[in-house]
Amino acid sequence: MIREISITEKIKLDKLVKLAANYLALPYEAAFEKTRKRENVTLRQAVIMAYFEIKNKFVTLEQIGMYFGCNHATILHALKKAKIYYENEYEFNRMIVYLRTHNEAYPDIVFPFKNGFGDKEMMRFSLFGL
Repeated sequence: MIREISITEKIKLDKLVKLAANYLALPYEAAFEKTRKRENVTLRQAVIMAYFEIKNKFVTLEQIGMYFGCNHATILHALKKAKIYYENEYEFNRMIVYLRTHNEAYPDIVFPFKNGFGDKEMMRFSLFGL
């Protein structure tokens, strides 16, 4: 049996959904509708990608799927598609950058440090300092 997502993680996801919905000028409920409209799918994919960029290891794909009302395979597919859109579509890229910089749920993000020190070393900085 899958344990339900924690209250703190729900709050963090809710903040991301509200931020993304505001950016796309969509209602908050659009992220949870059972539809394949492009704007709703973009909203869900952006939230999922921004959430998993944080490298959160406490929440599984199944738990995120329960939050959005779908299964883990749908979340995995959304991540793959979001990566493609992030690399190829300028507007989607801008939205992810906006979510990263304006999200108060995660003020500190860990990024790989790639300047010759090796991939295992990490650099931590606050987004509020930008």
